[in-house]
Amino acid sequence: VIALELKGNLSEDELEYAFNVLKALYEFLWNMRDEAGDKGLYPAAKLAELYLNVEDGNNALKWLNEKWNARELLDDYEMAKLNFNFARAYELTCEFAQGEQKILESKELFQRQKMLDMVELCNETLKELKKSKVKSK
Repeated sequence: VIALELKGNLSEDELEYAFNVLKALYEFLWNMRDEAGDKGLYPAAKLAELYLNVEDGNNALKWLNEKWNARELLDDYEMAKLNFNFARAYELTCEFAQGEQKILESKELFQRQKMLDMVELCNETLKELKKSKVKSK
């Protein structure tokens, strides 16, 4: 229901950002499949079906897992985006240390690409993570 609401009410940029956060969350849930079992995979599969327009959630999760396994082939920019999305997923699960680490990795990769706007976004996101961390205590 939340995913459907988001899909109908967001601008294109916001929708892409929400998609990337959810995609990172699917990957996180997929990597936790041994611990979470069906409890984690079912919602991930359903959200993947919706956002990836794939009828079979298992195929959507398989695709996401293959993308994660192929991360060595990603260039710095793609890897930085992937890390950034994982950081947001970690924020949702209150794993702030891991989120901060992923943002720092993204920041370094964006700096190599001389993408100053993305470096600034990383700095702002680090501040947000620290605020979220304080609020969660």
